[in-house]
Amino acid sequence: GDSPASVRVPWLPWPHSSAIPVAMPRPVFALIAGALLAALVHPCASVGGLSEQQQVDQATQALVDGFRDDVRQRIQSRGVNRAPTKWEVKQVKTQVVAGINYFVKVAISDGECVDLRIYRPLPYTHQPPKLVAVMMNQDCATDVQYFEPSKDLQELFA
Repeated sequence: GDSPASVRVPWLPWPHSSAIPVAMPRPVFALIAGALLAALVHPCASVGGLSEQQQVDQATQALVDGFRDDVRQRIQSRGVNRAPTKWEVKQVKTQVVAGINYFVKVAISDGECVDLRIYRPLPYTHQPPKLVAVMMNQDCATDVQYFEPSKDLQELFA
């Protein structure tokens, strides 16, 4: 239930116990611990703020590659009948929340990019990453920015 959590701190000089009672419900404690874990897992981003542009590494490329078919389907669902001729991650920024939001600019042709918003939950949830939003017709020369998914897209692609 929502009983207080106990935090073990073995190096503190309490005479009879190394547990410090923390008077907060377990879900709140888990959320705080999760945010701290996310900051440790991805130290380049401050909690809640958007990071600076990051180097595209193999892990990020693999994460984005996993959504190639989803992006193609979303593009075609909007009446565009051509498939991406290219799939190259150009930029990545992250936002640490209760997990990590990835804001990614992907070149899908020589002159066209899409911006993706991908949410990766914290590891302890055992949930897969999710493609949250796709912004089409983006300029490949501009930086990827924070964006909210539009209401219709949330309902369409939830």
